[in-house]
Amino acid sequence: MLAPVRSGAATAPARGMMSDMGRPRRRVRVVVALVGAAAQLGACSPPPPDLPATIGCTYQYRPDAGASAGERSGTVEVLGTTGPATAPAVTELPDFRMEVVYVAAGPEGASVRIAVDDPAGEPLHHVLYQVDAGADLSSTSHGFTGLHYVSSGPAELQYFCVADG
Repeated sequence: MLAPVRSGAATAPARGMMSDMGRPRRRVRVVVALVGAAAQLGACSPPPPDLPATIGCTYQYRPDAGASAGERSGTVEVLGTTGPATAPAVTELPDFRMEVVYVAAGPEGASVRIAVDDPAGEPLHHVLYQVDAGADLSSTSHGFTGLHYVSSGPAELQYFCVADG
């Protein structure tokens, strides 16, 4: 049991924190080191078996929403990770910057974060999908996200994401 810690010049160490020899115990440092190592190993682990290994976000970009001139389209594949420090998959377009992060198992559970900003970094559209364990992410025609439209001036970005398996 720990004793209350007092502040000021007469502060005494809490009972249980010093060894019989008067040296600090190393147990706390070892536990912190082990927790840190486990977190680093967890970031390299595959997603839990009930979640897809990857998701794919399909996008279509038009510099002028009313015309197909300059149109671009593609799919961004994002591998699920199990750590909070996950690098996003980034798609750079003339009028938009889209980031997608898929955390298959993290401190707050599984999630997909999609952020669309303008080229200056101003947020245009940010969305977070939190996925419960065992959730059905089966794909419909526009995936688990539905079809999203993001506009900036005359430009338009459409996207949707599906579970790839």
